[in-house]
Amino acid sequence: SPTPDPPLLYNVLLSVLLGVLALMTSRFRCLWVPAMCCVAAAILCSVGLWRKVLEKIRLPRKLIRLVRMTLLCLFIGALAARKLPGVWKELEELREFYDPDTVDLMQWIKTNTPPDSVIAGSMQLMAGVKLCTGRRITNHPHFENKALRDRTLEIYQIYGKRAPEEVYTILQSHGTDYIIVEESICFAPKQEEASLGNYNSENCRLVDILDLVNDRGTSTLSSHKAGNHESGHGNYHPTRFCEALRGPNTSKAYSKHFGLVFENSTFRMYRLKKSRL
Repeated sequence: SPTPDPPLLYNVLLSVLLGVLALMTSRFRCLWVPAMCCVAAAILCSVGLWRKVLEKIRLPRKLIRLVRMTLLCLFIGALAARKLPGVWKELEELREFYDPDTVDLMQWIKTNTPPDSVIAGSMQLMAGVKLCTGRRITNHPHFENKALRDRTLEIYQIYGKRAPEEVYTILQSHGTDYIIVEESICFAPKQEEASLGNYNSENCRLVDILDLVNDRGTSTLSSHKAGNHESGHGNYHPTRFCEALRGPNTSKAYSKHFGLVFENSTFRMYRLKKSRL
């Protein structure tokens, strides 16, 4: 009776299982294809299998090794001739990361801030700051944690209509040393005519959502329609915080708490003055 090959049997069963998963979920093909390559390599390179096949056609034992290696080289050559042109074409498309403003920001942080600095900003940007600079951050994209979601809502008040003293107090409570303001969030254009289903995208900007949550500004909540203007997030302020910080004519109410330390076309970074007592 033939001797079982446990490693080969395991890889065959694994490839079958991953193949079933790939039929149900397309992303599992990324796991199924390597498994199939392992099985194919194990079968094609099996000395025992080749010996049994070639002995059945009465090939002399001395030529079995030569024929096996020749056929394998021909198979690999044919595969390379068919697939390599496509591989080289894909490699010609660099598709490299090109975002000089973000690179400049990360390099500036690494060079000009203390290693134990605490930085606040948007969730996605903070993940990059932590990865690229190693600095401590106040929030990151961990949506499953309610406490972190609540903290992120407080940090995002830098994009809300809040008084500078109020924002400063919030940031101080989280030990923040620097904040990063993104122009694409602060000055995101309205899309009044675009719509998705029954939901108009006019109020889908982050600043609009903050106004809705804070129950002010562009809010269209039913409580406003009913004349109820109670707010659970501080006092109403007519100016958006991130907009008021911009430009050389920033009022003393802002400049006494926040100092601009870095700026390019995409980001503005401010240091909280006397942030550590």
